Amino acid sequence: MDASYKTYVRPLAKPWPYTIAGGERVSQRVTLEVRGEAPSAVAAGGAATVTIRVGERQVARMPALGLAAPAEHLAGALGRTELLARARPAFLVVHHDPRRGHGTTELALAKELGGRLGCPLVLEAVLPCLDSEGRPTDDLAIPRRDLAALRAAVDAARVGFARVAVSPVCDLKCTLPGSVWPKAPGWRELFEAAREAFPGVPVGGRMFSYFTELNRKRPAAELLDFVCHTGCPLVHAGDDATMMENLEALPWEYATTRSFAGSIPYWIFPTAIAMRDNPYGRVPAENPNNIRLAMNRVDPRERALIGAAWYAGYPPMRAALGSMPSPWPRSADPRASS
Repeated sequence: MDASYKTYVRPLAKPWPYTIAGGERVSQRVTLEVRGEAPSAVAAGGAATVTIRVGERQVARMPALGLAAPAEHLAGALGRTELLARARPAFLVVHHDPRRGHGTTELALAKELGGRLGCPLVLEAVLPCLDSEGRPTDDLAIPRRDLAALRAAVDAARVGFARVAVSPVCDLKCTLPGSVWPKAPGWRELFEAAREAFPGVPVGGRMFSYFTELNRKRPAAELLDFVCHTGCPLVHAGDDATMMENLEALPWEYATTRSFAGSIPYWIFPTAIAMRDNPYGRVPAENPNNIRLAMNRVDPRERALIGAAWYAGYPPMRAALGSMPSPWPRSADPRASS
């Protein structure tokens, strides 16, 4: 979500690392064009008056908003259902990662939480896709094994999902342009196998990490029932101004995704000021001193008014591209009766 301009010494698509010989000159040029009328100057020491008006004209339809349910917080969330219900979530995204011990117990808790909140569940399923030595593999028998285990856990928990998103473990981490992509099952084979495991349920996904990773490994839109990625406003800097300014990048992220995803439903998966997962390192940074810092697991602004302002500014940026359809089929739209 970086709205600032930055560049590397040379494009990452070129081979790296590389050597610059002594005396060799590397030249770059940036041209900036500014359009529009400059505002009237304010006298030194004077105070400019800013007036903000909210118009009554409807610009676009707000997207359906939901909540995330990390497996480790499900039991605690069940003790706060009255508070969570006040948010009136349109859906609940359930993260499931067998590498972290998630299984039938967690899925059953998610089912109970969704029932109490009266909203459908969306499964965010991590598939290990690792061979017997723990290495990424493109052997299709491996993801089929992982999907069979997932389906067995879902059946044991007697839980149903309105949508299912799947991602191989190797796609949770960043791969820079010019690098060798780790082995992974082909998209077509992976999503066909997922549809076999969850017949009649929309299956999609692509990146549980950020737009950057989705843009570098673009899926074929015809293979997906929906496309998704998450967001993080604080990767390269952790100050308040950066956090707010990075909202300006959202319309361009959405427009770029639409350019290769076409008209399929477009989901922003669980997104927060804090970093839910770290594609660029082992884990998000712990924050024992509760400070403002990039890539924190927990950020103090989540509990402050500036955090509320950031969240309020996030969904309307989607409307900057015009009204978008509901991500739910009409028959399954959780707001149809509201």
